[in-house]
Amino acid sequence: MKKLLLFSFMLLAFAGFSQDPVVNLNVDMHGSGLVLGELVYFSGNFGGIYGSWDAPGSNANNELTDTDGDSIYTVTITVPDSNYYQFKFFKGAGWDGGEWTGDPNRKIAILADGDFNYTWGVKPTTVTFNVDVKGSGLAGEKIYIAGNFGGIGGVYGTWATPGTNLNDTLTAVLPLTDSIYTITLALDSIGMYEFKFFKGEGWDGGEWTGDPNRKVTVLGDTTFATFIWGEKFNPGMNEISLIGKIQTYPNPVYDVLNVVSAIELNKIVLTNMIGQEISRLENVGIGRRVINVSDLPSGIYFVTSYAKSGGQLTQKVMKY
Repeated sequence: MKKLLLFSFMLLAFAGFSQDPVVNLNVDMHGSGLVLGELVYFSGNFGGIYGSWDAPGSNANNELTDTDGDSIYTVTITVPDSNYYQFKFFKGAGWDGGEWTGDPNRKIAILADGDFNYTWGVKPTTVTFNVDVKGSGLAGEKIYIAGNFGGIGGVYGTWATPGTNLNDTLTAVLPLTDSIYTITLALDSIGMYEFKFFKGEGWDGGEWTGDPNRKVTVLGDTTFATFIWGEKFNPGMNEISLIGKIQTYPNPVYDVLNVVSAIELNKIVLTNMIGQEISRLENVGIGRRVINVSDLPSGIYFVTSYAKSGGQLTQKVMKY
């Protein structure tokens, strides 16, 4: 018996006591129209006790709960690592309560324990970046992008070292004499992202050393205007110069949203999560302007202020 126990212990030691990752799927249900008593589920190809695209409501292991009443629903799952998974969130039993109809599914790569945070109904989106590298001293090196994109399944990484992730490589646009490089990224959600362009492998080939990073707000499928290599404040693109000069409050907001600017603005545009324009104020100038949002449904909105100087700043607000 002692030999058998020792042999069993040695087998466990040899296996390294390996464990599958434990992850939390969290979804913000604000603005989803969830009614009292309606349950929230996920369905996907995780396998095991979670099934393979089990109908929502048919598998108790796939139910998310909101224990503290903050409208953030959570489920903890344990699945094999180093795998890509696809899934969606659903309200109520059956397929009719999905976030949207048809593709795309949500996609993630689970490599270790962690949290994955989502907002109900916010689809993955595609963005294209172009950069003009004239004057950069490019001498055969590859051009990379590095930032906090993550992407569907974490495919782009979070500030992955330039050259270590082939998915972050830009390609030259013909004709080559134009010196334009491009990349299209499939992101898992809209929102604000920071990044820089790099020549060659490693951090030494960046456009400049240190802050600021380039910063853009993605509201949907977008092709951004061409960035100029080494130009920190690309008019209409970089928001850093406007931060602190434009304030939006209260947030969350119920009826009246205030926008206060210390610089002259041409216009203020309010859009919803899919980029549709809700309202617009023209010839704004300096000072305080108000936007009546009392008739809008609860959810996430974006306020974009356009400076007379050509810059713009987008701020996210929550309507309740």
